[in-house]
Amino acid sequence: VRAAEAEKREAETRERTVREQAAAQRKMADRNDAVEAARDEARRLQEAVEKAEAEAERANKRLAELDVTAAEGWQQVGAQNQAVQGLRAKSVFLRKMFMKEKRRREKEEREKEAVKLRFKPLKERNVELEYRLANQRDAMGEADAEVSRLTGALKAQADAADNLSRRLRAEISDRERAA
Repeated sequence: VRAAEAEKREAETRERTVREQAAAQRKMADRNDAVEAARDEARRLQEAVEKAEAEAERANKRLAELDVTAAEGWQQVGAQNQAVQGLRAKSVFLRKMFMKEKRRREKEEREKEAVKLRFKPLKERNVELEYRLANQRDAMGEADAEVSRLTGALKAQADAADNLSRRLRAEISDRERAA
């Protein structure tokens, strides 16, 4: 009986040992799977970090290019603004000259009517003044056209610079949100 009991206990001990070994092997396999999954995740994260760093570097280069472009655009806007101001000053000067000439012409017209029959030389002088006035009007028209053209170009440059500034701010804020 004792031998049977001892054999039974020995069989139970073997079974328990086999079960414990199987459980230990499953546990080890689970741990190995978890380690492999963690390594895969670490690789993916490292690749994502490298990709993000490369993207950040490209974005920084693009931002530097956009900064240079914006600075050049504002320099062009400044130069064109100065040109427009110069043309405006010239336009004002020519307009004043035109108004002076116009007032003088009106005065001469009144005098001409009063003495038309008696003073033929005044008539010849008036023809000369009309010729000068036409020349001044032509000069003023060209200056006004140039002012209009440069004003349009200035507005286009200012709009382009504003759009560029907005894009820069948007890219910067996108990076800050991404960081």
